[in-house]
Amino acid sequence: MRCFLVVLAFVALFALPSSASRVLGISVGPCQDGDYGRAFAIAKAAGMRSTTLSFNWADLETAPGTYNRKYLDIANRFYPAEKTSVDLILRPIDTNHVSMPADLLGKKFDSSEVISRFEHLIDYVLSSIPQVSLNSIAIGNEVDAELAGNRASWAEYRRFLSAVIAHVHGQRPGVKVGVVVTLDGLTADRAALGKSLNARTDVVIVTYYPLNPDFTVKDPGVVRHDFDRLTKIYSGRPIVMVEAGYPSGAVCKSSEVKQAQFVDNVFAAWDAHASQIRSITFSWLYDLPQSTVEMFNKYYGVSTPAFGEFLRTLGLRTYAGHGADKPGFVSMARNAHRRGW
Repeated sequence: MRCFLVVLAFVALFALPSSASRVLGISVGPCQDGDYGRAFAIAKAAGMRSTTLSFNWADLETAPGTYNRKYLDIANRFYPAEKTSVDLILRPIDTNHVSMPADLLGKKFDSSEVISRFEHLIDYVLSSIPQVSLNSIAIGNEVDAELAGNRASWAEYRRFLSAVIAHVHGQRPGVKVGVVVTLDGLTADRAALGKSLNARTDVVIVTYYPLNPDFTVKDPGVVRHDFDRLTKIYSGRPIVMVEAGYPSGAVCKSSEVKQAQFVDNVFAAWDAHASQIRSITFSWLYDLPQSTVEMFNKYYGVSTPAFGEFLRTLGLRTYAGHGADKPGFVSMARNAHRRGW
């Protein structure tokens, strides 16, 4: 009987969908020790093969036609040396913020001036990171939060997005281009508006945090249903999940055990849709310090305790000192290694 059970376990291990056609990512930042190289090595040892590289437009174009290339130069050296691919996110919208150079603020996204300037930004960014392997390029992050229920704004952004995608195709043929929308923006009340944007894209790009409106967590068991719903709405379309996360904080009515269950459930649901969901990037490697939480509270204009706790405890490892594994990190590494990462 023991031999039979061992054989069953062996068969189950190798019956899992291969990692060959999928990309596992982690959003990496340092913990308290500030050692980014060490953090990156820990993530790679756990199975990470890609990460995200995100910039607000206004942070890159500091004046008309004047660009800040410091972090682009670092990226062009670092990621190829680490053999790590990237999902590039350029953000004219970042959640509930519009980010444009100061002289463009207030202009419509579909104006020829805004489109032309953003296309020049694209040219500059791509010419600055020629060595970086790009999984995808997203034009805007969680844009449904800013566009909200304003159909005219969605139409305006759709025209902007369509023009920019065509431009990117001309610069980097073969690179998949899309726009980041939250899971609710793709599957809930505004699903039709989300679909109107994705009619123009090469890939459906999504962020996933199973939260209630008050930033308390939903049960980890919702993951399979959420994945089933997303893949059904976008049947036949490739999907990239650039953020997937679950806080562990008690204020969010969560725990480290629930976070680990979430990670397990993400891998199981991903297996069920392995041919369609091309990549998933977990957020984040480390928890955040309170000072960073306060910065985000101000940036997003939200200061409820549960929102802060959501941000602070989203990491799969703790922040203090050199950081320590939470059960969620152990779960992620175990699941990744079982699937060949």
